[in-house]
Parts: sequence; C-alpha cells; structure tokens
Amino acid sequence: MCPKCFAPRVPTHTPRTACPARFGAVVLAVLVWVGVACAEPRELPARVVWNRDGMVYVASPDTNALAAGMTLEFSRGRRRLGTATVLRKLDARVAVARLESGSLDREKRLDKLRVRGEVGVVLRLAKVRLGLPGRDRSNLLFRCSRTSVSTRFAGADYSADSLRGGALRLVRTPAGSGAAAGLSPPESAAAPDTLEVQFFSEAADQEIALERGEVDVAVFWPGELSPRMRAESRWRDAPRGLRARGVLVAVLPPRDTLRVREEALAAMNREAFGGDLLAWRELESPTGAADDAPRARFETDPTLPGAKLIDRLLERVVGDPPARTVRLAYLDVAVAAGDALGATWRTRSVQPLFALRCPVLVSPALSRTLAGLGGADAFANLLRCESSAP
Repeated sequence: MCPKCFAPRVPTHTPRTACPARFGAVVLAVLVWVGVACAEPRELPARVVWNRDGMVYVASPDTNALAAGMTLEFSRGRRRLGTATVLRKLDARVAVARLESGSLDREKRLDKLRVRGEVGVVLRLAKVRLGLPGRDRSNLLFRCSRTSVSTRFAGADYSADSLRGGALRLVRTPAGSGAAAGLSPPESAAAPDTLEVQFFSEAADQEIALERGEVDVAVFWPGELSPRMRAESRWRDAPRGLRARGVLVAVLPPRDTLRVREEALAAMNREAFGGDLLAWRELESPTGAADDAPRARFETDPTLPGAKLIDRLLERVVGDPPARTVRLAYLDVAVAAGDALGATWRTRSVQPLFALRCPVLVSPALSRTLAGLGGADAFANLLRCESSAP
C-alpha cells in the first residue's frame, strides 16, 4: 500500500483575512479524511458504446466495474488514445465519462477499444451545506406546486430532519453504505455524513450566501443565474447538471412533420437561459435534416412563467416572415433517451427541443469532490419539483 494514501491534507497557510482558530475549526468540521487508491490501472470488462463532444459512454456487464470519480484509459492495441474521468453512472451498467486528454473522434470501432481503470482521489466530507431553490421560486419554464428532496445521494441513503426556518438536514444512514444495494465502494465512499439544505426564495439571496461562504454548493434553475456570477472567474466555468425530468418541446401544426430549424432557438437559449438548456440532438441523433424546412413563428404556451420574454426574443431573431406556426410547450416528463423514445408523448407532432440543465456552483474547496459525489447531475436532481405542466 502506498504510504501516502491516507495522509490527511492540511492547508499550508492561513488566509490573512481569516481567523486562524475559526479556520481550523471549519477544516476539522468539514474534512474527515483524504485517501488515494494506489492500485495500478487494471483491465476492465467494459466497452465504449458512444463518444461525442468529449463525453464518452462506457458499458460493463459487471455492475461494480465503473464508479464515479475513477480514471479510465482508452487504448487500441498498445497505443494509448486518451484518458477520462467518470462523472456518473446512468444505471447499474452504463457510465458517462469526460475526456481529460486525447481523442476518440477518429475511432470507427469504439467497441474494440481496451478500457483500463484506476480509482482516483476520494475525499470524504463530514458535512456539505447546500443551497436549493425554494418552492415559491419559479423560473422561465415552470413553477413547482410541491417540492421535496431526494433521500438518495452519491450512492448512499439518508434520513431527513426538518430544521428551523424551513431548512432540512439529511443524515446518512448505516444502510446507505452502498453495499446492500450492490454498489461498488467507490460509488458511496465520498458521500458526506450530513447534508444541510437551505431553501432560497430569491436567486440573488442564494448567490450572496454562496459568495459569503454560507453554503458550499448552490443549485440554480435554468436561466436564473445572474450575468455577474456567470462572468466572475470563480464561477465562470461552473458545471451544469442535467435534470432527469423536463423537456421543452415544439408542438407542430396538424400534418406538419418537418423538423424545426434551430438557429432562433439556439439564440433564445443563449439570451434567455445563458445556455443552460441542452439541445436534444446532444441526447439523440436527429432523424431528419431541418435546413430546408420553412421558418416558423413560435408561440410559447402562455402558462409558462417566461412566455412573454421567450416570445419577444424569438420574434426578434426569427427574421423572414414565417411560413408556419409552432407552439412551444414544457412537459414534465423523463428525458432519459431510452425512456423518451418509447414514451407516449413522443408523437409525430411533438418534437423535443431542449432538456434542462441547472448551474451547480461549488466552493473552490470542494470542487475536487464533485465527480466523486456523482457530478453536477447528482446535485441538480436532489430537488424534486412537481409542476403543473403535463
């Protein structure tokens, strides 16, 4: 065993603006241990099933072979092609990883590549303070008629206790170690002992709490993070977590089966949502070309909280007089490609346009633990929202 594997990491200096005693107390309260698995990379019973825009989907018949936070190495014969970090598991056998070096774009037989794996750094936290949108906080696409917090996080189970002021404490239960569920130890090893959840009625108050260090992680609804926070160096490249439910769709006129052109929609996503929406073509390959389709005038479902703003933006960027009218609507449905393809809402007249992503802002001290906790997706899906949308 590597002698440095379980050596705690201690800050080498104390910030001038911090009280030394308080700073040390915070470190002791938050950090439990840091360990590095020193095992050499090993051959995995896994294969690459898909690669696009730096995201690699890997499948394995062994449910314990892949875990969030581990490093993967891809090679063809003796030639190493690249390395990736596993962000999350989509189900028991499939994981998605982000390429950190190299490229697989020129590989035609992805299923023939060798996959080797090495567990990376595991940071175990005693407590994570989390800021989430409150129930009465709407966004441009939906309002929550009721909210709740999932008691399953990072491969561990939690029990919930209510606190003053509407806050919530999630305490990890002994049964949440992951072993009983058949999960590999790395998948639940980084799960914190306690999650302290605060709900914010205003996004601005949540931003202030994050900047003051009152919360460690803050999750925002699509489009509500301020331009100032998006431009600030600390949060500029904040990850976005994909929500498991929620699709913005185009409802086509009767007998209209042409795909909707995406130029105006992409501009609307940038200006109204800061790019937080994920184009559906990133989840599924388009079934037909839209370049020759006639331009459309968009009418947003008036029940959407941001309907007037979205309509105003689309009217400005559509340009030429449109030849047809397309209605935009929000559906509270599953976005997983495997489920969505056979879902009842997938008719010829309903074209999915965007899935929802939530900006997940993490304090610099905890940024290294994000992948081990399931990535931004895990935080984005902690908050359950029952909306009035169909």
